Amino acid sequence: MNSQIDASRDILGEISFFERSDIYQFVLGYVPLKPVRQLGLNFLQSRLFRPMGITWGDDAFWIAGAENKKIYKIDLLTGKKILTIQNPAQHPGDLAWGDGFLYSLDSDKGEIYKIHPRTGNVVAHLVTALSRPHGLFWENGFLYTADASKKQVYKLKFNSNTKMSIVPIPRKIVGLAIGKDSIYMLDRRGQILKRSLSISGEETYYYNNSCRLSSITFVGSSLWGFDDVSNTLIEFGNLGFD
Repeated sequence: MNSQIDASRDILGEISFFERSDIYQFVLGYVPLKPVRQLGLNFLQSRLFRPMGITWGDDAFWIAGAENKKIYKIDLLTGKKILTIQNPAQHPGDLAWGDGFLYSLDSDKGEIYKIHPRTGNVVAHLVTALSRPHGLFWENGFLYTADASKKQVYKLKFNSNTKMSIVPIPRKIVGLAIGKDSIYMLDRRGQILKRSLSISGEETYYYNNSCRLSSITFVGSSLWGFDDVSNTLIEFGNLGFD
């Protein structure tokens, strides 16, 4: 059974930008997004940095900035910078990590760069032919990114021109991550929609009133986000990953 959700009229208050034209099924609930751990990055300057993406790989966080076109490797325990490399993307978007390489999304050109994480050299790049893709995640040999104009998440093989649409999305998605049998989608207001990949239409909505998230990623089974106001990495736990 299809049902139309207008979150702005929900009893919890105005918690989502989702429009009435978007159709949702079997929404399991609206759940507050509660931080369980925070890691401040004092060396970053928001004016010069403007974070656009984060990922986890090689036992560290990687954070991409839009203004200075740098990618920083960050120690999880101390929040200190370990390494800095140049981002080849002219219009930096999200980052992903897979198979020992960094992947950087150019959200204007629709291109993805495969980067050697120690040298910063571009190993290869992929032209996706998508219109202003947002969000990037690597899982089991595939890259996932969202095309807002087509309102779809696409599954891509880096060394191939083949792409497949796997799930419809709300508009204005800026980040995404793949958990166990689910995709987690971050909207421009810092809210997260978890959509099942195995049960059609099953969703959980995590609303956030405490921070402004610009990107998300998984560290193991725990979801993390980056607050671009306070330059803080925030852990939210497994969000039903189990």
